Amino acid sequence: MGASLRWTMAATEWEKYGLYFILLFATIIPVVWPICYDQSPFWFIGKPEVENLLDEEGRILSNKVRVKWGAMHNFKCVDYFQVEYYQKGDNSNKIMTPRIERFRRFYDIDVDPCTEYAVKVQASEDYQGRRDDFKAVSGEVYHKVDYTPRFMSKPSVKELKIRAPKGRGRRSGNDWNWEKRTRGWQNDEEVEEEEVAPEPVMLRISWRLAQIDYPTCLDYFVLDYYDITYNESTFSRTIERPFKPSIQYDIHSNSVPCDPEFRYILRVFGLTGAETRMEWTPPSCVLTTPAPTTTKAPDERADGAYNDLYSVMEENDQLKAKIEGLNEEYAKIGLEVFNSFSNVYVT
Repeated sequence: MGASLRWTMAATEWEKYGLYFILLFATIIPVVWPICYDQSPFWFIGKPEVENLLDEEGRILSNKVRVKWGAMHNFKCVDYFQVEYYQKGDNSNKIMTPRIERFRRFYDIDVDPCTEYAVKVQASEDYQGRRDDFKAVSGEVYHKVDYTPRFMSKPSVKELKIRAPKGRGRRSGNDWNWEKRTRGWQNDEEVEEEEVAPEPVMLRISWRLAQIDYPTCLDYFVLDYYDITYNESTFSRTIERPFKPSIQYDIHSNSVPCDPEFRYILRVFGLTGAETRMEWTPPSCVLTTPAPTTTKAPDERADGAYNDLYSVMEENDQLKAKIEGLNEEYAKIGLEVFNSFSNVYVT
């Protein structure tokens, strides 16, 4: 019995020491990772992709795109990526991005809109300065941001007076409207003022090419006077290339009169055929909203009505007094006329 107990205790001690040595070797021996042998070949399985980016309103960003790439053969040997790109047809000005972390699969680059770029991705194994890094380059792809330019600020719209042609000689008497000028004298009536139509003016619409965000994407402009009821243009002028730094166009106001059913639109067409819009409404045609009226309390409205009534009654009394005074004056005049005629007949 005692011998078997001693044997059991000894076996337990050996197991304890064995477990101890196993743990010791586990901490000393490093973890074995997949080995990348010197200059082991690696390459891209497919070509990269380039896609447009959108802003918060869902519109295409004009100056930035995203380059994406996929899986690689023997990826364990890749330490970093880089994106190389340049304007197609001019590889003398290549752009290389900084190093991109090996587990990343996309990178955003800055570009000019309406310009085609050649893009490729480069994978590298880092030899830490001992010699040149081993590199593998993807296939080349091409991309262009088809962007429609837009105004960054509104164009200028001025109303210029039209000068009448200068004539020689004095104005003849026939030019005077004697009926209009003597109507009040003969009939002793108040002359009603006629509504005078607004004088026609010359509308001058002007803007600078620098007001367009990307003039390289610009194709042409269209000045439009658009009927929103019938969805058609009743006046339209196209301004094409070549463009001057400052653009100006004059339109007679009779051609584009103020009308709430019409809109004044300046269309900007891009090379893709798409358009953006800006208004060029003349100052005299801008609709102004009247100030809101406040509703008075019933007591205030009653007091106002009484005051208006008293004012009308007082004005009526004054008119009655004037009429009575005129009657007395006319009576005196009539008596004097009667006496004068009586004296004539008596003599």
